[in-house]
Amino acid sequence: SKMQFFVRPWSERLKSFWKNGHMFANEDWLKMAGWFSNGLTFAEAYKKTGRIICITLASTTKKASPILLNYINAPNITIASAIVASAGVPGFIA
Repeated sequence: SKMQFFVRPWSERLKSFWKNGHMFANEDWLKMAGWFSNGLTFAEAYKKTGRIICITLASTTKKASPILLNYINAPNITIASAIVASAGVPGFIA
């Protein structure tokens, strides 16, 4: 099926940033990332391809280390949700 990305014009995104503090909606990014990753979990992707995908999440405190997600330590997490979580920079997605 055909998927359209970034349907909202930039003027609306900038208004959203000014008013709400973010440019993109979490749901939109989750939908888009799910489409690109075929809705697979880390374990399903590894089983299907034999390749390891790793996504790093930044820590929320300065003292904590980043978190690395892959099929070993996060097998049932969808790749799409990990992508959205990794992009959780202030002002970008909410």
